[in-house]
Amino acid sequence: MAEYQIIEKEQLFREIEETPTEYLPALLHIIRLYRQSVTLKPADLSFRQGWREALRGETLPVEELWTATLRRIIEEEGNKGSWADFEAFLAAVPDVEPEEDDRLDSID
Repeated sequence: MAEYQIIEKEQLFREIEETPTEYLPALLHIIRLYRQSVTLKPADLSFRQGWREALRGETLPVEELWTATLRRIIEEEGNKGSWADFEAFLAAVPDVEPEEDDRLDSID
């Protein structure tokens, strides 16, 4: 293992050790999601799985997709109490309509 990889692992472990205990379940979810996102299935397998799910009707409206996905992940990890915290967080985030977001005006 290269020296920089050892240093990065030590830095990562140090950050985890400094994280308050009550935030560790959320950090664990983030790390797992990150790992899963960088270790993607080959495109053909991913497409086939998605196609099968669509044919079986295992689809969700876009507005429910991420909420349902996050709920499933939290419940699978056995942290059901965390879902209430997540819902409170979402409720506190202001809705931004695309026409109100002037960053979109600068997109060509």
